[in-house]
Amino acid sequence: MKSKSVSMIKAFAIVGVVFHHIANRRFDASTLEVIRALTTIFSWSVLTFIGVSGWLHASSEERQPRRIIEFLRLRVVRLLFPYVLLVVLYALIWQLIQAFGVSGVGIKQDPSFFGKIYNTFNLFESEPVAEQLYFLPLLFSISIITHIGVRCHNVIGSGLIASISLGLGICFARESGGTGFSVGMLLFGFFSYSMGYLLYLKRNDKWRYAWVSLIAMGIVILLGCEGLSKVLSLVIIASIPSLERFSHPVFDWLGSASGIIYAYHTPFLLQPLLVFASALPSGLHLSGAILSVIVVVTLCAIFHHAIKVTPMRFVLM
Repeated sequence: MKSKSVSMIKAFAIVGVVFHHIANRRFDASTLEVIRALTTIFSWSVLTFIGVSGWLHASSEERQPRRIIEFLRLRVVRLLFPYVLLVVLYALIWQLIQAFGVSGVGIKQDPSFFGKIYNTFNLFESEPVAEQLYFLPLLFSISIITHIGVRCHNVIGSGLIASISLGLGICFARESGGTGFSVGMLLFGFFSYSMGYLLYLKRNDKWRYAWVSLIAMGIVILLGCEGLSKVLSLVIIASIPSLERFSHPVFDWLGSASGIIYAYHTPFLLQPLLVFASALPSGLHLSGAILSVIVVVTLCAIFHHAIKVTPMRFVLM
């Protein structure tokens, strides 16, 4: 049975992810300032997705423990195959756009098809074919290594990975952002995922909030404001059992579509709407940007639910 609170968290987090991609150089300065504030507010979104994945990993292992090779095969099918296919799809679309010479579109992309693919597979490259795709190989790496760790002992393994990754993150990646591929995202991603795994195992522990609070305070003390996104993500994951009573059908509807919203919201849906919004009078730029987010999220969710029971469901994430 699906957790309604997990769907609710995914619903809010995917909206936060889309908000991370609404900056557009055509907007006026005041709108860009508000957008920067919004991305800061939603800086917990990606780490929360990673933490939820750790929670679901532990839930799956409790029902059906899997050997490392079997888990690796499932992760390749679930994460790496879609990653490669999406990179090729977006590279093809960019190639067509460049071939037709659409003015000002795709000028930063490599002119060659294979150059686009290389630039995306090189995760530290600044011009991938779609900026959200880094998440799939990031989550793949984190989940595989965590699974190897927890094969020894669920609690000790997840706790050890969480401790080591948090320590390394505090020492070497104090100012890591809340999105994009970086050493900081990798380290704090390990922390969020392993804590999600551990919190599922300890979901009935009456002291759960006490030790989560201690960890959260330590992170804030050591990292200051930079630690807030890590702390908020941790608290949200710890609250999954308590959030069940706040569920709503809209959250279930949106949360279950989070995969396809993630995969397809940008660049070819969101960015054209943002360009249109930037053509409005400057006083409407912010409203246009927010409306663009609503339209894209809604359209992707409708698409998900329209095809999930059809032969086309293979395009879903």
